Amino acid sequence: MTTNELITILSERLDCTQVESKKTFDSTMEIFKEIIGKENVFSLPKFGTFSTKKKNKRKSFNPKLNKHLELPAKNVLTFKPSNFLKEQVKDWVVEK
Repeated sequence: MTTNELITILSERLDCTQVESKKTFDSTMEIFKEIIGKENVFSLPKFGTFSTKKKNKRKSFNPKLNKHLELPAKNVLTFKPSNFLKEQVKDWVVEK
């Protein structure tokens, strides 16, 4: 699903224009980013928890260049689904 598809569904459910839905969506994403940036954790009940985790620098090997590289330390975003969401996913039917 793309962001535009999500905004279309959101505008239909909220009975508003897609411009208004896009503003709401963009504002919500900015709030999420601010909270994660400040708190390092953002939890949505019945959905899951987003958090940041620091990865230390590490050594790697590039077979194409035949060289060892040192990758710098970085922060990564992690997601842990709630138990409620895990149970919901179990009930979904997978079609091939």
